[in-house]
Amino acid sequence: MDLEAQERNKSILPKAFISLPLRNRSEQQVVEAWNTAIKQASEAYYYKCVSEDENIKSVDLNIISSLISSIPEDDDEIGNVSVWCLGRSIQKLAQADFVYFAEGWKEARGCLIEYDVATAYDIPIITFEEYKEKQND
Repeated sequence: MDLEAQERNKSILPKAFISLPLRNRSEQQVVEAWNTAIKQASEAYYYKCVSEDENIKSVDLNIISSLISSIPEDDDEIGNVSVWCLGRSIQKLAQADFVYFAEGWKEARGCLIEYDVATAYDIPIITFEEYKEKQND
């Protein structure tokens, strides 16, 4: 598939925002949790929104890059870095077709705020708990 076809295909995939607790995690732990959450979001989206076909377990997603990789360190106007990062995440949340809330989201302030935003603005939500419930079926 050529680059243009890949981009065209990517534009029709559901856009997923991953809400992931980050506090007290190393960079490696964040990457591992992020990759796990992407897999879970793909499976959960399939179960909730596509079909119950047992032969297929997931669907391709266009993952919105919501991890903030560069934070200006010398900008005096930032103030509270956590709030600044949350603001950037909410900007990215506006692009989402749905939000997946990863394991531990209920104990993370940022995730809870993202949940409130998604709820208030009618962005479909899939939680880790829904994912686990489906896994146990």
